[in-house]
Amino acid sequence: MCGICGKLAFDRDARVDRALIEDMATMIAHRGPDDEGFYVEGRVGLGHRRLSIIDVAGGRQPISNETGDVWIVFNGEIYNYRALRTELEAKGHRFKTNTDTETIVHAYEEFGTDCPKKLRGMFAFAIWDARAQALFLARDRFGIKPLYYREDGASLSFASEVKALLIDPECDETLDLEGVFDYFTSFVFGTKTMFKAIRRLAPSHWLLLKDGRTRIERYWQPEIDAAVAARPEAENLEYLSGLLKEVTRDHLMSEVPQGAFLSGGVDSSLTTILMSELLEEPVRTFCIAFEGREGFDESRYAAQVAAAYGTKHHVYQCTPDKIALLDKVLWHLEEPLGDAPTIALMMLCQEARKQVTVVHCGDGGDEVFAGYTRFYWDRFAASYNRIPGFVR
Repeated sequence: MCGICGKLAFDRDARVDRALIEDMATMIAHRGPDDEGFYVEGRVGLGHRRLSIIDVAGGRQPISNETGDVWIVFNGEIYNYRALRTELEAKGHRFKTNTDTETIVHAYEEFGTDCPKKLRGMFAFAIWDARAQALFLARDRFGIKPLYYREDGASLSFASEVKALLIDPECDETLDLEGVFDYFTSFVFGTKTMFKAIRRLAPSHWLLLKDGRTRIERYWQPEIDAAVAARPEAENLEYLSGLLKEVTRDHLMSEVPQGAFLSGGVDSSLTTILMSELLEEPVRTFCIAFEGREGFDESRYAAQVAAAYGTKHHVYQCTPDKIALLDKVLWHLEEPLGDAPTIALMMLCQEARKQVTVVHCGDGGDEVFAGYTRFYWDRFAASYNRIPGFVR
């Protein structure tokens, strides 16, 4: 991952403080330990912290177009960037790097606010268009990459993490009590955060700020293909298998060492299996075992998958003393999260980082394929709640 941040003053004669942009980037330096870069010109400032994965030597950000009047800071990966680059070159665009980042710049030049529709990947980016004096922000379809912003009528600032916005002395730190209530009932919903002044850009949305006016629009929403739904199950299973392999192949696009988190569940096991089929070398897999929690520990299932597919398997014991990581976990979480395994995940990330730069994990499988069986009972809960209280 990388980290992005920036600020735009509405007054065209205003000046953004470069030191503030640098401080914002420093606050999220953990997202991009390899490099930093800045573009500060008049009333706009962009900052970037880089984790180098593609075009390690030449992909420093911010990156501009040929004429230097459209600039981008970007967090994520665009998996169709090579095909998109070929299309853009045929239209006359000239590239100076081999990055997926630069593809977005030229896609914006060619397609304007429709450019996110052209992107297949996970992303959060900000583009400053000096010609149009406009700031354009966008977030990927499922919100894999985070993007927060605040607007107060005089300026708009944005960042990959809330903490980068809070160091701006102009940022209002008043708590949003609705957001706090949401957290205590489950988690903070929608575009809200724990702060009144700070909002998150929703997945599948873009934001355009021009002439002091902000416009937010949704550019994509999932649709059910009736033709696919009507096909025989066996045919769809074969189709799904092909899609999963294609997506896994796309995600393996990297110039740095990579591996997989392997918990033994269906999603991470399937990811590991597909990686094993697509890579020539053994996959490096990483797993957490829980001492004294046999009913909770799934490491034995992970070991079976690792043995069957010949991975270089690493198992780490999560012991009670790992509670010492709690302060660090809370620092990196943008909002409190009542999920105990977060500590184990932090530990696993620290250990895996000693060997690889990128890990694949299969997160999202339960959401897409309705894998959480507890939601099965919701249909019965609704009926139960209609029964008069004195009968219950």
